[in-house]
Amino acid sequence: MVGQVVEQHLTGCHLVLLTTTPHSPLVSVIVRHVGVGVVVMVAGSMGQQGFPQGLWGDTKTICRALIIHLNNINNDTTNNDNNRDTNTIFSALEEAGLRKLPETRVLVVGGISEAKQFLLHHTFRNTLHALYLAIPPPVSHMLQPGIQQYGKELNMQGHELTVMTARYFPYADYEVVSDKPMSPTKEVDSLDARLYRMFAEKLKFTYTIYEEPNRVWGMLLENGSFDGMMGRLQREEADCTTISATSPERMMMLDYVRNYPSDPMTVISLKPTLLPQNLALIRPFSGEVWLGVLISVIVWGGVFWVLQRAWVWVAGGPDVHLTTAMLYSWSSLLEHPPTDPSINISGQMLVGLWLLFTVIIHTGYESSLVAHLTVQGKTKPMETMEELVQAPGWGWGIEPWMLTGVPLEYFAQHTDPVVMTIYQKMERTVIDVAMKKILRGKFSLLALENYVTIAVKSRFTDARGRTPYFIGKKRFTILLAYGWFLRRGAPFYQHFRQYIRYVEDSGLIEYWTHYLIEQRVREVRAKARPEDYDAELSVSSEKKFYCTDEQFGGTATLKVAQWFDDDWEGPVQTTLPSRWWSSEKPSD
Repeated sequence: MVGQVVEQHLTGCHLVLLTTTPHSPLVSVIVRHVGVGVVVMVAGSMGQQGFPQGLWGDTKTICRALIIHLNNINNDTTNNDNNRDTNTIFSALEEAGLRKLPETRVLVVGGISEAKQFLLHHTFRNTLHALYLAIPPPVSHMLQPGIQQYGKELNMQGHELTVMTARYFPYADYEVVSDKPMSPTKEVDSLDARLYRMFAEKLKFTYTIYEEPNRVWGMLLENGSFDGMMGRLQREEADCTTISATSPERMMMLDYVRNYPSDPMTVISLKPTLLPQNLALIRPFSGEVWLGVLISVIVWGGVFWVLQRAWVWVAGGPDVHLTTAMLYSWSSLLEHPPTDPSINISGQMLVGLWLLFTVIIHTGYESSLVAHLTVQGKTKPMETMEELVQAPGWGWGIEPWMLTGVPLEYFAQHTDPVVMTIYQKMERTVIDVAMKKILRGKFSLLALENYVTIAVKSRFTDARGRTPYFIGKKRFTILLAYGWFLRRGAPFYQHFRQYIRYVEDSGLIEYWTHYLIEQRVREVRAKARPEDYDAELSVSSEKKFYCTDEQFGGTATLKVAQWFDDDWEGPVQTTLPSRWWSSEKPSD
């Protein structure tokens, strides 16, 4: 029977024979069917390093197989020696890390009394292929309870997975049903919820989602272990997570399934406003250009005066005053130079060059001024970290939950001076407080794009779809990719990877992302009352509207021109939040 299994199912595999007797009859059987390449280990005499090295095999083999031979095949009773040998085998398998190799095929030959003990042992918790040959009676076999594999289809037979999560819509969302830590949550429609339902139906498993109490994904501690969700996977207290970001330390200790692209980070600042018209005359040139023109006027006037003084000293003639030279340089720039400025050749050459310079400057200024008077300019919003650092007196912040795990490692360990400055001066603030600071000016919020887009569209946009906030278009990536982490050696790891590729290639990930964002925006806005919208954020000025005492607290009549950018001709009844109103009659 062992020969048939080896010949038909283990050809090409790296074989390891683990036996409790030095003279196992299975050695000759295996060698006869396989030839060479069999590693034989005897329980009780194996070294700590030899067994793991023999089990891993090499890149030339297409699979790994472990054959275990118990010496009590003719005796169903278990004595102390047998227990000692069995415990030695289990200890060796744990030391070798069999739990991290779920594809390893395990064949056990022994008495029927050891069957249940072996197949239900914790060492084989991740093993997909396990066959037990009991002698006597005639052959009986069973697979590890809870997991069966038929061909390439995995059937987990209703096995329950423990899933750890932290709220981050549209990827993961839930409702808390109990205040107790580590209590099951109620699933809410999100990307991960849809994917887990699909996988559970395909692989025939159930799952329970638990909230990470502190909303911490996990950072590597000094003792080599993780905290948060990653720590629970490392300690095998959970099977997998919802959305998580990658890091080198996590990839080394856990299995990872990439599900979707990462959510880039962006800068939220005040929407560009119109520049004042009274500065239109100086706006065509920047400050550096104006300074250069002023210096040119002074320098040219001084050089012209020195040349004329030198000519008078050598050849005689009328003298030229310094004020005359300076006024000539300035009047030429305004296209009103005096006639006959100089009678000598050097002065005429200098005047000719100056007139050419003034034509170029005047043409550039005039064309730019026409453009600025035709289309009123706007302020430039903050969109990059470099702009935040370079702006004088500017502040920025981030929500505390975003500054954990991999994002915290990115900012805290980055060597770029700009990122280091951003991290050192970064404020931890919730989104509601940050939005009010943005309205007061000289403040921006760093946030993940999909997350903040939902917040702005649903909570900080008025009924006409207008908002004072600007979501930067120059995004920057701080996270490589998003996906799920699984405990190392999870037997369903390869199937999760395979099925997520099918979903991604079909375009469902991108479609679901946009759909869930728009759906959440509609839901939040439908539940909100009119006064819940921060409509006052769309008004450029901070003045309040006057209404009588009878109207105060109800509705107020006002011209919508003050509210809808002059796109209405008459008054209309509208309900406004009380914080807009004042019972004091304005002087005008």
